[in-house]
Amino acid sequence: MVDAFDPEPWYKAERDGPLEKYLQIHGNASPPLFKGCDLWERLKEIGAIEPGAGVRVMYSMGFDESYIVTIDFKLRGIQCVFAGKPGDHDPRKILTKKGAPWILER
Repeated sequence: MVDAFDPEPWYKAERDGPLEKYLQIHGNASPPLFKGCDLWERLKEIGAIEPGAGVRVMYSMGFDESYIVTIDFKLRGIQCVFAGKPGDHDPRKILTKKGAPWILER
């Protein structure tokens, strides 16, 4: 379980165990948090990322960008207060930008 005061609270296999177990725990109580795009393909393989899911990239307190996963698994900026960049984007570019952690919203 992630410590609320951990300076690196995103998923780490060595600390959090199997990805599937982490998703079960964090899919209910709190959203799963990741950093970088290393797990993007793995999350797609196990069905945790589906078209229509939300991805919120957290750059700093009060500055997030929100995206929707498209049918071809790109990230589309959505129209909201914290909109992502307009258009469709390669997740590898968005999820690695400035080392920001991201939340998978299912």
